[in-house]
Amino acid sequence: MQDYENDGSAFWHDLFLNSKFRCYFSKRWNELIQQGQPLNYLSLEAFIDQTASTISEAMARDYTRWDINKFHPLLIQDIKVWLMERIAWMAANIGSFSTCDDVFVPPLVITKIMYNPVATSHSL
Repeated sequence: MQDYENDGSAFWHDLFLNSKFRCYFSKRWNELIQQGQPLNYLSLEAFIDQTASTISEAMARDYTRWDINKFHPLLIQDIKVWLMERIAWMAANIGSFSTCDDVFVPPLVITKIMYNPVATSHSL
């Protein structure tokens, strides 16, 4: 028996040593990067472009107000390049789940959102 707490990097190391976890993780990752899914690069790029368009006028005012000499389109391009490289790196390092037997990943379903939970005596 080990005498250390399994937190931080040791936790992640141990988790990825578990072959069942690796199968579930790989399957879910590979689902989420498919076309039309939220972690697909084209989906992320469209979200970035939409957000940049929405805040472009405010960004220009912010740069003027704080005398920032950055070129907004270059910063956006840097984010896109980083995401593209990160997705490729993760896909290469996570690998395929094709060798896993009967991996079923249930869909994520949010059943309740506590937007204004009742205060307890502990939170007062």
